[in-house]
Amino acid sequence: MRQTEMQASTRQHTRLALVGVALATLAGCTGADDDAHAFELTDPTVAIVTSDGGTALRISGTVTNVSDEVLDDVAVAVVLDEGLDAYIPAGAATLPVDGVDKIYPADTPSADVPSDGARGIEVEDMRHLDGSGDYLAEVVDLAGEVVLKVTWDGGEQTLTATTEVLDPDGLLAG
Repeated sequence: MRQTEMQASTRQHTRLALVGVALATLAGCTGADDDAHAFELTDPTVAIVTSDGGTALRISGTVTNVSDEVLDDVAVAVVLDEGLDAYIPAGAATLPVDGVDKIYPADTPSADVPSDGARGIEVEDMRHLDGSGDYLAEVVDLAGEVVLKVTWDGGEQTLTATTEVLDPDGLLAG
């Protein structure tokens, strides 16, 4: 009788362990972790430009949905290097781009995307710069990595890309 009780107890523990593994696996598939790969950053660009308000740092790119699902409540925030704080009058705070609902997979035909949906989000973040001396060279050193935090209903992902800082207006030439 004792051996039968031990076998039943072992089977019960094995079932509980399998249920625990299954639940952990399902929890890992929700896309709610930072390792989600639902979005991709294409055409990241960083440039030092002349704007109406003076010299500015412009960061742009396109965030596209590379998953197989339509994702809701998608928001993108540009995360700047903290070292840029000294050169941006408003500070290097993380600022969100307006959220967009219903981001369709990038391979969805345009005709299948309704007017209230999109296949991606165009990101453009303009930060005015302030400094003296050779500060633009320091800005270039700090701004070459584009970091975007993307959140949506059920997940989040950090996108990072390294790019050359462009100088279309010749501001770095002196």
